[in-house]
Amino acid sequence: MNNIKTNQELPKNMLLLKAQRVIYANAKKIYRWQLTFTIIVVIILNFVKLIQKDLISIDLTPYIALVSVSITLIDLLFLSGYLSKFKTNGAKAQELFDCRVYNMGWNETNSGDMPENSVIEEAEKRYIHNPKAPLNNWYHIDLDGLKHEEAILRCQETNLEYDRKLRFHFKNDCIITCLVIVISSFVIATIVNASLQGYLTNFIAPTLPLIVILIKLILDNQKAVKSLEEVRKAARKLRNSSEIPTMNQLRQVQDKLYCSRKDSTLIPENYYQYRRTKLEQSTKSNVAEQL
Repeated sequence: MNNIKTNQELPKNMLLLKAQRVIYANAKKIYRWQLTFTIIVVIILNFVKLIQKDLISIDLTPYIALVSVSITLIDLLFLSGYLSKFKTNGAKAQELFDCRVYNMGWNETNSGDMPENSVIEEAEKRYIHNPKAPLNNWYHIDLDGLKHEEAILRCQETNLEYDRKLRFHFKNDCIITCLVIVISSFVIATIVNASLQGYLTNFIAPTLPLIVILIKLILDNQKAVKSLEEVRKAARKLRNSSEIPTMNQLRQVQDKLYCSRKDSTLIPENYYQYRRTKLEQSTKSNVAEQL
């Protein structure tokens, strides 16, 4: 049969789970501060725009627009690259965990070098146990009676389905938020009878950093959902085949999973916790043996 349930509880593998949890947590902290800072700046810029005429005679419109554009460029040129490093380290730790649990070889061509021991050990030392999000029994799905390759495929399907649904919901919520911002600003501009130039400089320019971030989130998650859906269909086809999947076929599925983890945008921890329970229930249902 399979030994995935046993392998995932080994101390050397639990160390990797602890490390990836810390690495992703640190990345999400930076990401949260990035979003919070952007939102706060947007609020301040809009507030300054509303009261500036009553306080000073200088037109601050071009300066406000310059600040908004500067924030956008800083995000695109610096912060995105900094976050990418954290995501890559977290994805590598998670990939190494899966490889060890599945008894699957590391694909250096796709994933590069294995994560450095110093990175893993340093992150693991900072791990704090959270009873609401335990690491034991990581693959808590039913794997009894499955051959090793079949069990690997079931775990991969769980990862694919969970990530796909989480990103699908997050993408849709970002679209709704972006539409609310644009439509609300347009309605306000219409009420105050603003010109097109006034609408762009007084309403769109101050909210540009937030709109850009939302559009990035939408496009990135839309791309990730599409990619995950294609891999999910391929994995489903393997499961429905009369033949047991080969390790080479499973390796190809795993490579796609790694790329998705490394390249896709981070999901805020609060949003993840908000969706977690329902996603786990639906995922178990969708990867069950009988559909």
